[in-house]
Order: sequence, then structure tokens, then C-alpha cells
Amino acid sequence: MKQDLAALEEENKKLSKLANHDWLTSIYNRGATETKINQLLAEKKTGVLFVLDVDQFKQINDRYGHITGDSVLQEVVRILSLMTFKHDILGRVGGDEFVIYMPLAQNQNFVDERCRQIRSRLLGIQMTNPLINGISVTVCGSLYHTTKYLFHLESPTDGKTN
Repeated sequence: MKQDLAALEEENKKLSKLANHDWLTSIYNRGATETKINQLLAEKKTGVLFVLDVDQFKQINDRYGHITGDSVLQEVVRILSLMTFKHDILGRVGGDEFVIYMPLAQNQNFVDERCRQIRSRLLGIQMTNPLINGISVTVCGSLYHTTKYLFHLESPTDGKTN
């Protein structure tokens, strides 16, 4: 009986992971990301949200193939994982779109600097394919407090904020 329960618990863990995680990158999928962020917002009432989009990702897939595109996404996630903390939420919400939610109170300077750091780190990616040197991303950052939203966008073309 105990073995059956242990096997059932293990199977449930596997199914939960499949239901909540992206198959390619092993980070949260869109549904789990939204659920986790909403839970933290309800609890903490504050946070910082970053939305990232890999620029011209379709051209990478078209030019170098989907295996290379998958490798690019996995490397993006590896870098983003190094830039997040234990309680942060990192999720893949679209083909080449990612979200980082940090459940902490911060200011606009933090958002601006973090957007710059993310762009800089991803531009420094070295892929095994020598033709791909660095990944350009558009990064948006937003502060959330129960009384206001603040928004920041860093353009991949000029590095200036809007």
C-alpha cells in the first residue's frame, strides 16, 4: 500500500511539472506564470514585472533551423535564471517571450538598471553556432504598487528609455 501511494505521489509530481512547466526550457509556462504572479500580487501587493521579447527570433529559426532556435531559447533562459532570485517567477509566455516577476518593492532606477543588465547579458551570449553572436531583446519593466503602475521600455535599437 505504501509503495502504491509513493508511486502515485511521484506520478502526480511528474504530471504537475508537465502541466506547469514549458517543455523546452523547464521554466513556468504561461498559465503557471500568470497564476503564480497573481498569487504573489494578492499576497505582497507590490512587485516588479519584466517582459522580454527576443528580437527577430523568426529569422533565427528560418536561417539556422528550429534546433538552433531552441538552443537560443534555452540559452536565454539559462542567462535569465542566473539573473533571478529564489522567489522570483521566470516564465515563458510565448514562443520567444518571457516574463520575470520579482515580488519586492523597488524604484524606477532599479527597473531601468535591470532592463539594461538583461539586455547587456543577452547581447553577450556566445552560441555554439559562430554566426550567432549575442541576442537582441526588447525589455519592458513595470513597477506595481496597489496605488499605481509605472512603466519603462528599453528599445533594442538605441538603448534609450521611453
